[in-house]
Amino acid sequence: MGKDKLSIQTKFFNKMIYLVFISIGLWCFVWIYDETSTFKSEAESLRLEYVESQKNMIKNQVTNVVNDINNLREEAEQELKRTIIDQVNQAHQITSNIYQQNYGSKKLPEIKKMIKDALRPVRFSDGRGYYFAVSMDGIEQLYPVRPEFEGKNLIGLQDSKGSFVIQEEIKTIKQSGEGFVKSFWTKPDEDPIVRFPKITFVKLFKPLDWYIGTGDYLDDFVKKLQKKALISIAKLRFETEGYFFGSTYQGDSLFSNGKITIGSGNIWNLTDPAGVKIIQEQKKAAENPKGGFVYYSWNKLNTSKLSPKVSYVRGIHDWEWTIGAGVYLDTIEQTILVKKAALMSGLKKRIIRTIWILAGLLCLIYFWSKRISNQIENSVETFLSFLNKAATESVTINPDNIQLMEFREIAISTNKMLKDRMQSENKLLESEERFRRLAENAKDMIYRMSLPEGLYEYVSPASINVFGYTPEEFIKTPLLIQNAIHPDWRDYFNEQWKALLDGNMPPTYEYQIVHGKTKGTRWLHQRNVLISNDEGQSVAIEGIVTDITERKKAEEEKIKAQKIAGEQKKLALVGQVAGKMAHDFNNILGIILGNTELTLLDCQEPETRKTLELIFEQTIRGKNLTKNLVAFAKDQEPKQEFFMINEKMDLVVNLLKKDLEGIEVIKEEKAGIPELLADPGMIEHALVNLLQNSIHALSMVEHPRITVKTYSRDDSICFEIEDNGCGIPKEHLESIYEPSFTLKGNKDVTDSYKSNVKGTGYGMANVKKYVEQHKGNISVESEVGVGATFTICLPIIKKELTTKEKAELKKEITQFEKCILLIEDETAISDVQYRILTSEPCNHKVDVAHNGQMAKDLFERNTYDFVSLDYMLPGKINGMDVYHHIRKTNQTVPVLFISGNIEFLE
Repeated sequence: MGKDKLSIQTKFFNKMIYLVFISIGLWCFVWIYDETSTFKSEAESLRLEYVESQKNMIKNQVTNVVNDINNLREEAEQELKRTIIDQVNQAHQITSNIYQQNYGSKKLPEIKKMIKDALRPVRFSDGRGYYFAVSMDGIEQLYPVRPEFEGKNLIGLQDSKGSFVIQEEIKTIKQSGEGFVKSFWTKPDEDPIVRFPKITFVKLFKPLDWYIGTGDYLDDFVKKLQKKALISIAKLRFETEGYFFGSTYQGDSLFSNGKITIGSGNIWNLTDPAGVKIIQEQKKAAENPKGGFVYYSWNKLNTSKLSPKVSYVRGIHDWEWTIGAGVYLDTIEQTILVKKAALMSGLKKRIIRTIWILAGLLCLIYFWSKRISNQIENSVETFLSFLNKAATESVTINPDNIQLMEFREIAISTNKMLKDRMQSENKLLESEERFRRLAENAKDMIYRMSLPEGLYEYVSPASINVFGYTPEEFIKTPLLIQNAIHPDWRDYFNEQWKALLDGNMPPTYEYQIVHGKTKGTRWLHQRNVLISNDEGQSVAIEGIVTDITERKKAEEEKIKAQKIAGEQKKLALVGQVAGKMAHDFNNILGIILGNTELTLLDCQEPETRKTLELIFEQTIRGKNLTKNLVAFAKDQEPKQEFFMINEKMDLVVNLLKKDLEGIEVIKEEKAGIPELLADPGMIEHALVNLLQNSIHALSMVEHPRITVKTYSRDDSICFEIEDNGCGIPKEHLESIYEPSFTLKGNKDVTDSYKSNVKGTGYGMANVKKYVEQHKGNISVESEVGVGATFTICLPIIKKELTTKEKAELKKEITQFEKCILLIEDETAISDVQYRILTSEPCNHKVDVAHNGQMAKDLFERNTYDFVSLDYMLPGKINGMDVYHHIRKTNQTVPVLFISGNIEFLE
């Protein structure tokens, strides 16, 4: 026990001695530090004042030089402007003289040519300068170096930086009649990437509404100015050792220490012993509009000794020059060294006095430490006894048994620590149980996998829904997930696994699997977190896997809907175009149709009559095609007419006779098929599309064959187009009717098939639309490499009137002679209508009006049984105005509006 007391006392005494030494040492340190800091502060202040004065001096020197250069540059530009103004004034005077001497005696085009001929050969500025002339509407009148532009409107001409040069020139002329315009252009025989600034002066020549101008490149004047500036700056000196230096932004030396050093080499990587890239740092400072300072070490003139140096540099950005000057900073250091020696001598004397004071303090501390050591020993023994008991029993420490306040506070803290530890253990158990419940009930699969073996340490029950495997199957089978990956996604998944092992794991990715239970394809989204140990090694991966199959399906449906909406917009645009074309095209067809029909009435020569009948037939087909185009674009109902399907099929085959050359065409047309009530133009269009598709599919077939069949069954009339071409893949059969769908370029189709697919994809969409408008249906059977068969069935509708009955009705209608007012502005159309209505068997009395006013006058003077009125009339009075005028006078006379304008017909 005594030995323990002696040990504690010795330790306490040693600590106290250490404390004294540390206290005295700290006091000495603070005192020495204060003295040293004061000295450093004074030295630094002296050094800063010296450096600041030197910096201000070289800054002023460099600033003056840069200002001188800028003044020279401004003078050069002013000189260039004066020269350009004089040249343009001369050209303006020449133009004015030619115009005044010839105005009145010669035509204006001749005068313009004389002016251009006079100015075109003029050259100046070493052959670079020339005159140009532009009219105020932007048309180039004179451009000697690019005569191909003369007579063209260059209002949208842009220079190398995107400025609209002609527009700027016209703007300047409109504002003040003359002025300068700056632009940027490349030079002939120069680097096309480099843009050179060009200044142009333009002046208005009012009699012709032209402006005349010329310009020149600033860089040629700049080169002369740069040479002059180099000679001037290189010779400048200041102070005893001061000189100027300069380099380009690319590191090429310009001048230094009184010598021009152009061509001496590139100093971009010039480095001082401390690794400072001097030229590169100077360039950074020069890019600042106010310049900047650069610090480095360099040899003084005529010596190899390195000295600290500071330089001030400014940039001339247009030239990409760095101009600077520098001074050495070691002159002040000698004065600072003398002061430092005096400080060190004073410090030595004070340290000796401090040692004597320290010895006295040690004696006092020895006696004081022995007194309090016993108190400390007693408190320590009490506290240790209590700790030994608390280590084996669930007790707390009683602070009242501790004498010293510090140990009493430790006891209180220990009690709190024991209580907090017990509470933390309880909360940890609750947290683990809560996490387990969340994981067990989550719809997403949660897992943890050890690396690099790929062993599953934990898998939540949701794995059976997500992958189709139980958690036990995952834990028993390492990397079980790889068995579920869809074959198309195995390479992708292996890439992700390799990235995982390499430490480049993507945080999330998506892939497809084959569900282990349902065997269906599922889309999964996986989120990962890589777990590392204290050494930074990847030891595990934790993640969540979500089934996103439904979301993917919804996204596909959305994309499909957007595509259909886009196609509908395209079809709406087709409708607009069709409406604009219909009016004029129908007029043309009407003229051809009417004249052909009139000629047929008088023609008896068989061959000529056969030709006219062919023209009449094809014109009717053109008219029907126009109607079909409008009907398709505007979703109009088809025009119903009775016709024989066999005749229509023969007509289409004959129409495509040239395209069918080299293809065996087999016809299987059943006799006795009833007449089909349908739009003949739409049905013809559908047959053409189907036959053309088959022709395209047969281009690579050795023995091409097309079979066309017509027959009736039940209540339908059917026709088929069958070919032995390349066929259509089964997965695309449902998509071929979508607008703009095409298999051209599809990676899933063979090369032979791709090479035969033509067109935009709208053909089958049109065919299906026609069939649906006729309440019919269309089907297709196909196999790649074998061929395809399209079948269309349309309903049979009984004919209400026989052909003879229709003829009798027409005869009855045409037996009445009427007085008709025909209002039509197209003379060719009105002539045809007049001849038809006035000739046999009609014999009507017809008056023709070619405009609205003429129609009003005729209607006021005569009585008519019928009025044919064109809605679109020339002048201020249109068809509707004439109609209102008629109705004011007569409320019962029939009025037939006629118009090819699709918007009016709606």
